[in-house]
Amino acid sequence: MRAEIQQVVATVPFLGWNLTASSLQMLARLLAAAASVATATAWLRARARVRDEALALQDALDRWGLDDVVIPTKTVDGPLSKTPCVRHKQGWDAECARRFFRGEPADSRVGLALCLRSMIVLDFDTEASYDTMLRQFPALGAPDAPRARTAKGWHVLFRRTPELDALGVWDKARCLTVDGVEVPVDVKTRASTGTGGILAVYPSAGKEWVVDLKEVQPPPMPDGLVRWLDAHQRRERPGAAAAPPRSFSRPPANSPPTTS
Repeated sequence: MRAEIQQVVATVPFLGWNLTASSLQMLARLLAAAASVATATAWLRARARVRDEALALQDALDRWGLDDVVIPTKTVDGPLSKTPCVRHKQGWDAECARRFFRGEPADSRVGLALCLRSMIVLDFDTEASYDTMLRQFPALGAPDAPRARTAKGWHVLFRRTPELDALGVWDKARCLTVDGVEVPVDVKTRASTGTGGILAVYPSAGKEWVVDLKEVQPPPMPDGLVRWLDAHQRRERPGAAAAPPRSFSRPPANSPPTTS
């Protein structure tokens, strides 16, 4: 902004304005003040957007009867940061979230995330992986399943089912394979230890609701998709070396019959 102000001041003589040195200094100060006001206004609007979205989202989670909770993230670590800026593993609940977002955050540059306890989210890191799975499981694109576009792919949200607990489907990155090929999909949900997984959501950078969680209750994950996750999650033997990942851009072979 300082460079733009200097450029405006330098342009004044060419506009035919006969200004004294003191007038130029005053003009520069006025422009600097206007820039400061614009910056402050943008900051306040951004903070209000995060606050309003967080409170509305927490109200929706409560309305849907979910134990998931909103948490602030450290955008100072980068625009796509998923690092919580609060201690969320023990004692962080809906009222803690409301107190934080209604108050004055120590770092106003916070993003927004969900601490997943009742939901399971498939995080597709590529459009190709989403399209491939969508052909087999239409529920991934159904209007009754909340989903968000991300910088690289999609988030699709479902409610956890008892079968997922029984089968041991927990929060884990890159845990799915098809015919030895690593699938670029992360499973975001509760960890086996009971700790909630972290999912960055709008208005964090690179996230945009297509089917808004505030308006649509997540359905239980379809049985066919649960069975597919169980059949294809990687269960590494202790000490076994991980196979090098390969691309996943074709319909999975040898998959069990599914229903959506």
